[in-house]
Amino acid sequence: MANTSTTDEAPAVSTTQLDHIVLLLSPSEFQNLPSWLSNNFTILEGGTHTQGTSQNKLIIFKDGTYLELFSWIDPQPDGVEPYADFPGWANQPENHVIDWALTGNGAQSKYEDVVECLRRIDADGGEAGVTYDEPKSGGRRRKDGEELRWVTTRPRSTRDQGDGSRRPKVPFFCHDVSSRVLRVPYTEGAVAGRSGIVNHPCGAVGIAGITIEVPRDDINVLAKLYGALLGTEAVTSAEGDGATYDFELATPEQARKLDVTDQQGSGSLAEPCVVRLQAVETETPVPAGGLQKLVLRKEDKTEGQQQERLSPEGFGTPIYLC
Repeated sequence: MANTSTTDEAPAVSTTQLDHIVLLLSPSEFQNLPSWLSNNFTILEGGTHTQGTSQNKLIIFKDGTYLELFSWIDPQPDGVEPYADFPGWANQPENHVIDWALTGNGAQSKYEDVVECLRRIDADGGEAGVTYDEPKSGGRRRKDGEELRWVTTRPRSTRDQGDGSRRPKVPFFCHDVSSRVLRVPYTEGAVAGRSGIVNHPCGAVGIAGITIEVPRDDINVLAKLYGALLGTEAVTSAEGDGATYDFELATPEQARKLDVTDQQGSGSLAEPCVVRLQAVETETPVPAGGLQKLVLRKEDKTEGQQQERLSPEGFGTPIYLC
């Protein structure tokens, strides 16, 4: 079925941007990364989160986004509630993409916008099955001792999920309190002696696409919610058996260039990430956040180039390079 555009002109880049994608690894794999990660990417040491229950490493891209390699600390520290840093991820399966985050300015104002959108959906007789908790402070300490602070706004399901392990198929927000470049040092020289951290052997420069499968009965309501979350309308949509909604989501580098030059520019770093909602009759069980597929952007992509799968079959979420 052919897609039909919902607007005659490309929408303005939203102040909301893609921030990062979270991959959950086992403690042993975190300490000794599998070859599909270590051979394809330059890895930056992250640090330990505030409560001491989890740790991370980062794969940072030139477009300002990143992959977070996340792991629980084993054993969990004494005197702290287990998994206290991110209790919503406590039941998530290892070797999967388990979540993803948006960023931007104004944690409280964005929270209020999303709450208002959910109120309108309810008033129109819809049910998104989602609510968002108020913004909450968090942080971690880098290996060099630098303290990072942020505010996160996280979703909850309003439907009975049985064992509570499933979370709504929507992203969370991570708004920086300390400078974002301290958390995501993607600009040249942002980390002393590590100016090459955004150069990866596989050639990836950013995140090109995210696919999220949602129940057919929910897709129209969730498309309205995604418009509020991403701060933009769908650029294409299709109805019927192959119902989809495609949203263009800015990357930090795209937004920075627009802010500095007031023009789009050219090249792969000027391209947005495409977030696709795909209606399905029967959902494939997936972890929190609902990512069914992740596509990374290659800098030297040639016309007609096929997607290359980077993640092995044993990793639950397919990750491609194109």
